[in-house]
Amino acid sequence: AIAFLALNEPWVSDDFSGALFLRDHPGLWECVSNGYMTWTGRFSASAFSWAAAEVRSVYGLVIWLGLLLLIVMTFAVARGRLPRAKRGDLVVLGVLMLAYWYGMPALEETVFWTSGSTVYLWPAVFGLVFVYRYRRWDLGLAASPTGAAGAGAVVGMFALGVGVGGLQEQVLAACLLYLAVLAVRSLRAGALSRVPVRLYAGALGLLTGGAISLAAPGNGARLGA
Repeated sequence: AIAFLALNEPWVSDDFSGALFLRDHPGLWECVSNGYMTWTGRFSASAFSWAAAEVRSVYGLVIWLGLLLLIVMTFAVARGRLPRAKRGDLVVLGVLMLAYWYGMPALEETVFWTSGSTVYLWPAVFGLVFVYRYRRWDLGLAASPTGAAGAGAVVGMFALGVGVGGLQEQVLAACLLYLAVLAVRSLRAGALSRVPVRLYAGALGLLTGGAISLAAPGNGARLGA
């Protein structure tokens, strides 16, 4: 039923202006760079908008999967692990589904609306993915890869941080607040020296992406519109 609703969600409001913008700026780089200079610093969200237009005919299914990911990552951040195929976890996932379905006051505008999903749904999903990596370490559940795998984890966390920093200002602020609380707790516990390099890289990436996003010339144009 959710997939049916998502697939049959009509275009409204910003979807049309976004389609015209993408018609005039069809490439990924062209779309993101022009949006950055003329409308918004949310460069990661602009990339999602471009991708949504490229798979418009099946984007409803992508939204449906995004909603499932939001539920799964909410569980993962709360419990410090991904859900398993057992009764207790499935019940919790069902409760989370009902909570989002009936508790979110603007579900259609923030999830099923094409333009809304790029600004609300996907930033929430990837923001939770970012926080989950720190939550696992905080609970002592994260393994520390070494060698090439360790280097890849550092690069991957930096890239994830940059991407999340360029998604949406509220998600950026929430992630920064979480990292600040975690840093204070780690400092008081004398655990800063045990923080893996990949988590420092993720924080640096978040700050970098956020700085790039907030410095966009397009932000001023959008506020003045």
